[in-house]
Amino acid sequence: MHTNFMGKEKVFRRNNSFRTLFSVGRNYKSLLGFSLIELLVVMGVVGVLAGFLVTLINPAAQLRRARDTQRKSDLSRIQSAIEIFRADLSAYPCVPPGSPGCAGVFPAGCGLSLTGGVPPSTYMSQVPCDPLSPTTPYIYTTNVSRSLYCLRACLQNTNDTGKDSINNFTPCQGVAIAGCSGGKVSYTVQNP
Repeated sequence: MHTNFMGKEKVFRRNNSFRTLFSVGRNYKSLLGFSLIELLVVMGVVGVLAGFLVTLINPAAQLRRARDTQRKSDLSRIQSAIEIFRADLSAYPCVPPGSPGCAGVFPAGCGLSLTGGVPPSTYMSQVPCDPLSPTTPYIYTTNVSRSLYCLRACLQNTNDTGKDSINNFTPCQGVAIAGCSGGKVSYTVQNP
């Protein structure tokens, strides 16, 4: 009786991983079944789609909008502190510090506290800075009687719907503020 296994010689082929990996052999196909040309075409299409998505998303514009949102939020927080200041002391903080009858001073630099009254009360422990430059404060201006104020930031998104209608000269109930420059637009909040 003869079986399939009897009398056959076993043939061992030398396993060459280089030949298998780089498709050197009979059918010129890669390990995954695709030729080199097919893989290059797919990589090219993926590259074009990735480039299209990056231009569609525009990360630089997204960062500008995020910083503008932070600026608006900062101005809102400062405005709240200024309004509490006025409710307590019957006037808005002074600018500059040596003004007559000044009960409290809006800090000239960012990172400083907004304090006022006798004894002094802290209305904001740290006035925020512009998110693009940690040393650039927001601009606060008040009239002589300290009954009106303007608080301004420069936005990077020139198409922002909340920007001031006149960029280079923002009248804020009799308080004139110089405008923003360098491709920026002004955004102003004022006393209610």
